[in-house]
Amino acid sequence: MTTDTRPIFFIHVMKTGGTTLQRMLRGSFADDAIYPNATDDDNRYFAHIFLDSLRAIPEERRRRTQLYVGHFPFLATEVLDLPLRTFTLLRDPVDRVISHVKQNVGKHGWRNWSKTLANVENPSLEAVYEDELLKPMLFLNHQVRMFSMTAADNPKTFLDITEVDESRLELACRNLEKVDCLGVLEQFDEFVAELTRQFGLPAAPKRRLNVTPDKRPASQELRERIAHDNRLDTQFYNYAKELCRKRYAQNTR
Repeated sequence: MTTDTRPIFFIHVMKTGGTTLQRMLRGSFADDAIYPNATDDDNRYFAHIFLDSLRAIPEERRRRTQLYVGHFPFLATEVLDLPLRTFTLLRDPVDRVISHVKQNVGKHGWRNWSKTLANVENPSLEAVYEDELLKPMLFLNHQVRMFSMTAADNPKTFLDITEVDESRLELACRNLEKVDCLGVLEQFDEFVAELTRQFGLPAAPKRRLNVTPDKRPASQELRERIAHDNRLDTQFYNYAKELCRKRYAQNTR
């Protein structure tokens, strides 16, 4: 069992298997030791995504918080200005985007933010992917954006749109190297074992949570379009897989 008492910060990228991990982690801590929680946060949605909510945490709560979860970019770990143990889980960009697109088809998905899709009963996967609001906010090189936002960008949430280029990819890779425990969804069991080894947390539940219910297959054309649009995310994901391979190999010696 680890004796490290630094708080744990989960950099939760959407549609990577993070809800399952959150359920695992929440069962290991008292509710008032988790940020956000039902007691301290009147609006858990705001607390879950707004960086200003992290900045405004009172000192007394900082002292008792052991787990931070939420859809925050890597930058949030610097905003807190605390010694932290960090972990994240990433996913193949094409599979991640398709999963997210399917989630947005439902009536309660992010498509309600869209002017063109909000009242469409059953939009196609292609229509959701090409939406002028959702595409840059959620689908384009999203994992690189999550790890390359800077203080100079002055983002309010992870939804802020920032242009991604090769320099952002390099920054995202450097930031990824700083994450204490890194995993990819295609090696979920290995990641859970590593998370347990490093942080002394119990094994994850067998059942995956928040699995997208839409079972329609994405066309090959759509998959190819997503892959083309997310070239930088693919490079980032490949770097993450190689980093995982090296770390896991070192830990099994």
